[in-house]
Amino acid sequence: MRLRDLRLLVAAAVLCPAVGCNWMREWREQMPIGRRLPTGKLEPEPAEKFVKFINGRAEQLQSVEYGDVRMRVSGKGLPVPVNLDGNLAAAQPRSFRMTAQGRMAGSIDLGSNPEQFWVYTGGGGDTMYVYAAHSDFETGKAQLPGNLPFEPDWVMQALGMNRIPAAANYEVPAGDRSAAKYDVRIDDREQAYVLGWTARAPNGVVVRKEIVFDGAPATGKKSQVKRHVLRDAKNQPIATADIRAAEVLSYGQNDRGESLVIQYPTHLTLKWENPRFEMDLYLTKATVNGGLATDPARRAALFTRPTFPNTQAIDLARFDLPTGRPR
Repeated sequence: MRLRDLRLLVAAAVLCPAVGCNWMREWREQMPIGRRLPTGKLEPEPAEKFVKFINGRAEQLQSVEYGDVRMRVSGKGLPVPVNLDGNLAAAQPRSFRMTAQGRMAGSIDLGSNPEQFWVYTGGGGDTMYVYAAHSDFETGKAQLPGNLPFEPDWVMQALGMNRIPAAANYEVPAGDRSAAKYDVRIDDREQAYVLGWTARAPNGVVVRKEIVFDGAPATGKKSQVKRHVLRDAKNQPIATADIRAAEVLSYGQNDRGESLVIQYPTHLTLKWENPRFEMDLYLTKATVNGGLATDPARRAALFTRPTFPNTQAIDLARFDLPTGRPR
């Protein structure tokens, strides 16, 4: 695997919807789950409750900063795992920034603001810097390198900072009316609820998105959202992210005297199926709803697309990266 290919995989994993972070109020306030039928199986719950939970947590989280991010990357074509270290920040409504460095993988800078997103990979004599306006990406005019079926906004959804529609009004294959709705299935083996819906990525690829919820209220270091899954049109997994551990931050009480909490992840495992790729992501030194939520100047400085010496930024809407020709 070339160095450039490795960095593209790291960028794709971060931009993919599978990154499964969970930000929430007290779970029982938003959605009573964990009830068992006389048979011991989970009681059915409507999709609206799970959608309400996802959107409710988005209302609570205005910003988050991780001062220490450690990645351990392994996969097909890598003789030994690769380590990177960096930091991550995100703020409502559409701002994200992650930077990381590693001796074998060089450096990466992934970011987004309300107008555009960018991907920079440098080091080892192989540099790439691309960007695109969200409007161009959403209309299919701009595409990620390799035509990857991902949306930059999904990272905000994965962090719990993006709402999902109250009704899944996505474009779907003709004649498949059921794909325009959320559905919930119960995984009795895993004792979990699976919220799913079908979507069409900006590059035209039909995908299925799933969010797996623990069937019982999360306690300790368990996350309520256990996993995010992205599947292809044949229902085969493209990418997954398991939330291995989480921490809880209390931020007050409601009018009933019950604690309100935000639960944030500290250990994620992301898996990419083709090519086979895995990344352990350790997130520590978190600041939730801190300065980024109240300091416009700091937000502007952090989430403005950066410049790099002797490196030209390529607009994906006007330049075809594989062929090297203008569109």
